[in-house]
Amino acid sequence: MRNPAEAKVFIIGRNSAKTIHQRPGLDHEAYLDGLFNRNGASCRSLYDDAVRDSGPSPTRRNIDRLMACLAEAGVADVLQTNVTCFSTPMSGDLARPENQEGRANGTKIFETILAIIRPPILIAHGAGTVQNLSRILGCELPSPPADRHAALSHRRIEARLSGVAYAPHVFVIPSLAPPAWNKWQGWAGSHLTETCGRVRECLEDGMPSP
Repeated sequence: MRNPAEAKVFIIGRNSAKTIHQRPGLDHEAYLDGLFNRNGASCRSLYDDAVRDSGPSPTRRNIDRLMACLAEAGVADVLQTNVTCFSTPMSGDLARPENQEGRANGTKIFETILAIIRPPILIAHGAGTVQNLSRILGCELPSPPADRHAALSHRRIEARLSGVAYAPHVFVIPSLAPPAWNKWQGWAGSHLTETCGRVRECLEDGMPSP
């Protein structure tokens, strides 16, 4: 997105695994250009450069799959983020003492972005993400569906951000990151298609601005 403030949908994970390190040609200004898709740079190019040797992770490929599914359903203006904007090799590493400051600041970054943009649709993937998002929003969220026969897991919630009412529609799906992904990948295609269709319907229904 050229203007993240126009996002109508957030795809939310727990935290990123890949750290983008400073390197020749990537200083602070170039990094910000990439984050905001400006001056010929893009956020995806930052990632692709960082994984040039190994290629995109399974999680990244699954997020791309969800993005493609949303596009096929006619849903645009999607921003990808994490409930904690701080990278660690594994999400469990967030609990390590040396990561506490990064975890706290990373959560504050997400809270600030959410309070500024206030998208009407949130798509959270993974039980850990849902737990953290529930704490930030101060309300209970549904659990991810357990199997292919379960109905879509979504709810319109009533929350407050920075003291102002916020009522997004929250969709919860199982984790897009292995190993949890491996347990539901066999029915992920149909579930994601149904989820994206329902997201489109919610946007078309002209949900009141949060």
